[in-house]
Amino acid sequence: MLAAAVAVATVVPAVVGMRAERWADEGARHAAAALDAAQRGVRVTTSSADDARAQQASASGALARVLGSTVASAVVRTRLTYPLDARVADDPAGPTRSVVLAHVADWTGRVDLVDGRMPQAGDVVEVVAPAAAGIATGQRLLVGSARLPVEVVGTWRRRDPADPLWFADSGLADGTLGDSRGAVGPLFVVDDETVDRAAEQPLVRWTVVPAAAGLTADDLARLAEGLAAVPDALAASGAIVQGSTVEADGGPAL
Repeated sequence: MLAAAVAVATVVPAVVGMRAERWADEGARHAAAALDAAQRGVRVTTSSADDARAQQASASGALARVLGSTVASAVVRTRLTYPLDARVADDPAGPTRSVVLAHVADWTGRVDLVDGRMPQAGDVVEVVAPAAAGIATGQRLLVGSARLPVEVVGTWRRRDPADPLWFADSGLADGTLGDSRGAVGPLFVVDDETVDRAAEQPLVRWTVVPAAAGLTADDLARLAEGLAAVPDALAASGAIVQGSTVEADGGPAL
């Protein structure tokens, strides 16, 4: 009987401890899931380097070192222009709107076409515009100081507003980018080279958003430290060119 009592006395605290740990982990996951991408992530934007491949390799290595492999994190790389003036080609003396052209490797899987078709490579730059911005399919624009001809071949809407790519930008409901002074966008293009045609010095952006699934209570402190270290790690790797813009609500919130 004494042996049985000792066994029970040993097992019960262990079971209670396991349950408390599980509850803490579930609480951590629920808390993280309740945060939007901007609250639990970090976004860093800088100028593109002359050697874009080397810049991306440096950034990838830096992010891998500070984030580790404990918690899965979405890392989205975007190549984009700064806000560019755009006019309707049929009315070149008319009012201007600021637009941002962008490319993300898998953007076609993150949006749904409202009308038109996906852009293709060619002599004329083709884009798809956010449907909410009111730029119609078939419109031709003159973009930037060089008045680059741009044809709108379709319009899109977000497939999942919680997608890390959007970084919880409320302006996208109106087809505009809050971080780009309300410019219309992104106007998605077929590849990085098309972005380069539109801007003398394009920008590159890394968006890092940890996944809530699989998160444990023990992960939170390490994750917060890793997110806070992202800007400095990118700078130390040489991936930052001519300064950067950092949007980082995630570290403190976690």
